[in-house]
Amino acid sequence: MILKENNYNQKNLTISVSTNFISLSESEFSTNSLITFKKKSFDKPISVENITDELEKILDNNNIKNENFNKIKLIQENDLFVFVPDELYSSKEKKNYLKFNTKIQENDYLAVDDIERLKIKNIYIPYINVNNFLVDKFKNIEYYHFNTELLKRINEFRVNEEYFVHIEKGKMKIVVFKKDGFKFFNSFEIENSSDIVYYILLTLKEQKLEIEKTKINYIIDYNYDELNDISNNFFDNHKILNKKSETDFLHC
Repeated sequence: MILKENNYNQKNLTISVSTNFISLSESEFSTNSLITFKKKSFDKPISVENITDELEKILDNNNIKNENFNKIKLIQENDLFVFVPDELYSSKEKKNYLKFNTKIQENDYLAVDDIERLKIKNIYIPYINVNNFLVDKFKNIEYYHFNTELLKRINEFRVNEEYFVHIEKGKMKIVVFKKDGFKFFNSFEIENSSDIVYYILLTLKEQKLEIEKTKINYIIDYNYDELNDISNNFFDNHKILNKKSETDFLHC
């Protein structure tokens, strides 16, 4: 009876961090149903060094530093990553894959996420300061790159849809699938709804997708005014996938 009660009281904690926002959610251990969700978006991007200070404030303000969590998951968002197909991947070549996308320092630690269903690896530089902070605080954590989790989540529920647009404060990500799997991914810095539509149109052209036939699936974790109205002017078929959600897409 004591064991069952302890399991019932345990929770899962999911934390997403970036230089633009920090969000966290608590969920039931047994059912994974959402208990609480909190998010702070920054007016201007903060430094990587300041992420831990802001994260500590959010954890303390929500009185969860001493909670008994069964699982703690950290999701890290940055542009220091590269996707590599399984058939081309070698653990000895991690730096060579990534050096074309970002500047690598000699002492940088490289992490690898395995996206099994899509048969690709995500090689990236994690926020080691955030990892160390959470390990000191909670002992055991699991960490993944934001784009890893985004691709996995989209791939779980997509049927025939090909084109997805994830929107966050200051950044958007475009994901394109084909029936035989993952085809395209890119991230763009944005300031307004016009920027969003511009990059969608650009990517449609580059990927040789017809504007009239392509369904635009929006995943909105930060609302930009007039996006729906502007989209109506350019796209015949668009939809907001998480319109009624009270949490970020990866915390649902």
